[in-house]
Amino acid sequence: MKNILLIILTITCIYNANAQTWTNYHDGYKKNYCLAMTDSLIFVGCDRLINVYSTEGVYKYSKRTDGDVYSSSIDNEGNIWFSNKFNLLKFDGENWSTYRPDISEDMECSTVTCDKSNNIWATFSSYSTDDACVSKFDGINWQNYSTFGDTITITNANQIVIDTNNVVYIGIDVDGNNWFYGIVRISATDTTIFHYGNSDCSIAWQHSSYLDKNNNVWFGGGYNDLLRYDGTDWFREGDDAELHNKSFYAIFMDTADNLWLGTPTGLFVKNEDSWIEYNEENELELDYIWDIKSDEDNNIWMAASPNPNYSGSDANNGCLIKYNETGFTHYYPNTFRGEPQKIVFRNDEIWVKSGDAVSIFKDGAWHINEIDETIPYSNINDMVVDSDNNIWLATSDALYKININNNIEAITNILGHDLLGNRSLAALEDNIWLNFSSYLLKFDGQNWIEIDITGLPTTYFNKIQPVNSNEIWVGTNSGAMHYIDGEWHSYTETEGLGSNTVRDIAVEDNNIWFATSSGVSVFDGVEFTTYIQDSAIIANYNSNTSIHIDKKGHKWVGCPKGIYRFDNYNFHFMQPNDIDELINYITEDADGNVWVAGRHGLSKYTFAPANIENNLVNKTALEFYPNPATNDFNIILPKGTINDIVEIYSTTGSLVLQQKVQTGTNNIN
Repeated sequence: MKNILLIILTITCIYNANAQTWTNYHDGYKKNYCLAMTDSLIFVGCDRLINVYSTEGVYKYSKRTDGDVYSSSIDNEGNIWFSNKFNLLKFDGENWSTYRPDISEDMECSTVTCDKSNNIWATFSSYSTDDACVSKFDGINWQNYSTFGDTITITNANQIVIDTNNVVYIGIDVDGNNWFYGIVRISATDTTIFHYGNSDCSIAWQHSSYLDKNNNVWFGGGYNDLLRYDGTDWFREGDDAELHNKSFYAIFMDTADNLWLGTPTGLFVKNEDSWIEYNEENELELDYIWDIKSDEDNNIWMAASPNPNYSGSDANNGCLIKYNETGFTHYYPNTFRGEPQKIVFRNDEIWVKSGDAVSIFKDGAWHINEIDETIPYSNINDMVVDSDNNIWLATSDALYKININNNIEAITNILGHDLLGNRSLAALEDNIWLNFSSYLLKFDGQNWIEIDITGLPTTYFNKIQPVNSNEIWVGTNSGAMHYIDGEWHSYTETEGLGSNTVRDIAVEDNNIWFATSSGVSVFDGVEFTTYIQDSAIIANYNSNTSIHIDKKGHKWVGCPKGIYRFDNYNFHFMQPNDIDELINYITEDADGNVWVAGRHGLSKYTFAPANIENNLVNKTALEFYPNPATNDFNIILPKGTINDIVEIYSTTGSLVLQQKVQTGTNNIN
């Protein structure tokens, strides 16, 4: 039987689409590579990110980038330039813009700097084809150098330094010669190449460059390669015993002519004839030093990361370090840490679980792994909150219950079962479900009971979704399972499920929705219906990872490319961070904001009622036909209706359909 839709004009509302906005939050705890300093701000280039601090070390914000940011420079007009994977990124104080020469698409940018004539110089290399070039940009045109003379072809280019006479020095690798590494010098009148065949200039893997106040050009490389050029000769400066087997990623000279060298294992400072070493064992928290610069007050700043070969710190971490007369001070961003995987809300707190941290936002600041030092933060598999505001954390060998005062109960054995291999948690009011090893336990607020899961296709649960205190759905890699009245029922592709890989589940009245690896499936109690993007099958858009139904009835579906809002008829695709991004989790706060945990950050979707236009359109300005309708109907809208949204609700207040509409006739299915 077909449903008859009667259109009631007096309750129809049209909303302006611009009232819906995304707010993005980034994990600023990234490897730090380079520094750029103005009179008030410090820009730190990181993994796919730029962190911005004040010169007092106060974190301001993070700017997501397309690639890792290894190099930065400030031009004569105060614009800041960054190497950004395949492009150059420029910030003029208000706007960000990208630039790239006309070169092969696979060439990546590693270094950028500016000469005295305000030309931008950058190095590009392709690590798959051994092609490279040096590019100069005058603000309008690019000039590319990939060869010098008839026999020298560049296979890699890295590090640029420009002296006070506007002479450019660039580290290069070449092919087709009896030498492989060298430095090319480009002046207004000639080009000279230095290498071990014609001078004492041999530096493999150019990691750093620097111009000191005496106009000496420095290059640092791997394994004791530290070279200085005084305009006539090259000198080897890395042969001291303290520097044995070191690679030099940062070079700096302070106002007292002390030489500072950043290496992967610490900071070395030469005071007169002796070296002082700083590392994680004495005064540094992180000691892979990538860049060193000073501010106008002669404070020395460093971009630092941990050395993954021996450091106890997270290898993906980074920090900003300042040195002055009082010693070293370390600065970290005020944001969450790690790739967000789960979000829960407790009163005014936002708890974010990542692969190695629990970040809690409260009182205007983020607190990282501060609940208790006994909790193994890098070992948390799932996190939920119950109706009493207890936070539950499942690790590989324990279950932690944290009450509102952050008092902790560590549970390692329940009903004679050691809690090993804890997989997934679920909470509904004061009920808790825990899946571990080959068991499923339920806590009813007072006691634990065991639910028999022997004989199921699998005991490894991706998701537990409670319907009420006695009914749950479970998503697995072997289909969906339903537990009700003490019995289990299994559903697979044979019964119409989109895929046997069920990653997330959401409940809507009497319908159960499933995010599967092959589309979105809904079960109405009798049969399954699966929705897919036909035009996007090969692009992995239908490999759904998460699903959430908000208070208005919107269905949000995550995939490896971004997020969909599904209205039961159409998919509205969005990218919270404006990039392809795997969505790990979707939830909603008490104010109706939808929160998304993506691979590259947290995103909050807000519908702002203050920005709604045409809240209630004059019914005389609208035309509907036919009315009543069986399958579809048409809405005719007046002039000036551009990219607005029509929302249709049932008589019970549930959202039936949401669709963009414009001036003229709009067909509604």
